[in-house]
Formats: sequence, structure tokens, C-alpha cells
Amino acid sequence: MTRITLRLASPLGALLFSLLVASSWNLVGRAGHSSTDPPASAADEGPAGIPELVASQLKKGDLTCPNTDPLIFEACLLYQGALGTWRTVQLVDVCPDVRDRPASLSQPVKLAPEDALRAPKVPCFSYLYAIQVANAVPVLVSTATRQFRMLDGAFAEPGSNAKLCVEARHGICGNQAAVGIALFEKAGLQVRPLEFYYNQNGQRFTHIIVEVLIDGSWRPIDTTYGAYWIDSTPGSPFVLRTLEQVLDKTDPRTKMVHNSALLPYGFYKEIVRPDFFDYLTSDADVLRGGEGTIKLSLHDDNGVETFRDIPNYLGDNIEDGNTDGVSYRLEDVRPGTYRLTVNVAGSQQDGDQPIYLCVDDTCRNFSKNQQQYEFKAVNPKAIYLKSTADVAYLVLKSIDWKRED
Repeated sequence: MTRITLRLASPLGALLFSLLVASSWNLVGRAGHSSTDPPASAADEGPAGIPELVASQLKKGDLTCPNTDPLIFEACLLYQGALGTWRTVQLVDVCPDVRDRPASLSQPVKLAPEDALRAPKVPCFSYLYAIQVANAVPVLVSTATRQFRMLDGAFAEPGSNAKLCVEARHGICGNQAAVGIALFEKAGLQVRPLEFYYNQNGQRFTHIIVEVLIDGSWRPIDTTYGAYWIDSTPGSPFVLRTLEQVLDKTDPRTKMVHNSALLPYGFYKEIVRPDFFDYLTSDADVLRGGEGTIKLSLHDDNGVETFRDIPNYLGDNIEDGNTDGVSYRLEDVRPGTYRLTVNVAGSQQDGDQPIYLCVDDTCRNFSKNQQQYEFKAVNPKAIYLKSTADVAYLVLKSIDWKRED
């Protein structure tokens, strides 16, 4: 099957995990925001967030969304649209049942400012807003426009700055996920990036989408292909499914809904017939909110890992109050003693707590004055970072290994 390289979720090395030595490097410091981005001020969003803004509009009778900031403008419109749909189903907490035939909708009730304020805490509204985001982001941040801009290669990469992405109006999965995260956050919903790293026929691929917390569970939304997943069981309430449910291929209740009209994907689907959702495999390595384990294959007796299309950092780069982050699990290891060399490009930490670079049970104290760390291990299994700091990570150039016996 011919593969369209551009659609493949973009090597995150170009968006989120570029080497520290690169001039355009911006590692994401917290979900959806570059660590170099200035913090949002209260003036950016008026008195508070989008729920308060729309509540104020309803109270004043002026439903015009402010256009001084593109993200606030788009979030305001999406929020209003979700409220409108929620109103047609009587502002219920639980969305109506899924039926074999469409159910007639009741006469819409009056929408009050208090409804706009409580909406993000209501599952039914949150599902509707999530669908709005899934539909809007691929258009706001167009991959087709990105292809045109790439003709001469002379364009500014908006990276993970959501405002710049919307202003540029072009991007691929990393840009689109950054905008999706920002739109959910502005609506008062908890959200995190959801990254997939997977192999097909010996080649690495990546994709990044978002996960939004609704009714106590994280629900995936693909902001590149405009996709979400529902429980299609007749008689069951309308809900979005969790990633675990989506990955369970034995469950016939999961139904994918996606925007098949999007350019360029609708066109590619007809002429090449690629599987845009091949990242949804149980074999994929998954990072949720920047946390998880990535498989590294020591498939030969000696070799070098340079992190093409996988994260090139170890540790925790998100300000979330815990010390979990990215680690590597070593696979395809032949029995024997290995000499591993970890080459570090740079580091970042919050505070001055010590950082330890570890291979299995052997740990080395990390120093910013040292770029190379050697380990000798029998049948090595893992490479990871230890620190009590909220943010502590190492950006890596490479990992070299050699089997000695």
C-alpha cells in the first residue's frame, strides 16, 4: 500500500521533541503550551473564561464573540454551538438514548446565563463541545494549506503555540492537537495530549491527538481527521468512548465517526485507500499527558538509537505535581552483557534536586557538565530518570550499545 507521508502524523521531532541544540527548539513544558510562552492574563479572556463570557452575552443579549484574540473567538463560537445543540435536548445531564431511528426533538427550552456557567460540568454538553472541537480544528488548522505552504519551505513553523497555529491556518497533527487542547481549556474542560508511536513493516510512525476528561473518564478526540468514537448500542445514552474501549477490537459497540470530507484526506482515501487510523493498535506505545513508556529495540549486537520519530527525552516535562514522565523499555535483547552509552544534548529541571540517569538498578548522578554516561548491564531492560523534581528531563542525542559476550 502506498503511504502518504504527510498525513503520518508528523514526526514530533519537528514539532515537540526537536533536539535542544536546534535553534527552533521549544519543548512543551505543560500540556498544550510551550515552556517559553507567556502566561495568559485575565485581560486576554475578559473577566474569566469562555463560560463566563457566554453567560455575560446571554445576560446582556449581545451574542457577538470578541475577535481580538483568534482562540477566544473560535472557542466562543464553538461553545455557543454546543449550547444550542444542548438546548434542543432540554439541557439534560445525560444525552438522549441512541436509537435505530432518529428520535424527535422536543421544543427547545430557554437558555439562561446559569446554563452557560454550569455547562462544562455536564456530561451531555461536554460531549457536544468535544464534537465541535473535532469538527472545527482540522478546518482551522488545515493540512491541505500546509501542503501548499511547503512548496517553497519558507514558512514560519507555529509549533505548539495554539494562537500562532490558528493565525497561520495550517498545520499537521502536533499543531492541531495544540489548538484542540487550547479550545478545551478555554471552555473549562480538562484535557491532555495523547501520543502514539508505532511500527509498520519496520518503519516508525507517530500521531498525536487529544484526550478530554468527561464524566470521570478520558475520551479521545482526533483533531487531525475530525474523529471521535461512540457507543452505538441502541437504547444506550449517547457517550464518547474511552481509549481502552476503542482499542478493544472485540467490542462491536464502538463506532467511529469522522469527517470523511476533509481535504486532503477524503481525496487520499479514494485514490490511495490508506488507513488513517492504523495508529489505534494495541502494539503502539502511548504517552498520555507526556507520561508513558517507549520501546527501544536492541536488535543487533551493536547499534545506535538516534530517536527518529520517537521522543528524544527522558523524564518529566509537565508541571502537574508528579514526577512521572517518559522512560524507555529495551526489547529484542539477546542474553549477555551490554555496554550502553547515553549521550545527552541538554537538560531542564525545576529546582535543584538531584537527577539520576538509570539503566535497570544502576544509576548515575547527572551533571550539566557531563554529556556522556556509560553503563554495563546484563540483559538490560530499561532506561529511565529518577528525581523528586516536578519537572526534570534530559534531551538525548543518542544511545549507543554493544554486546560484549
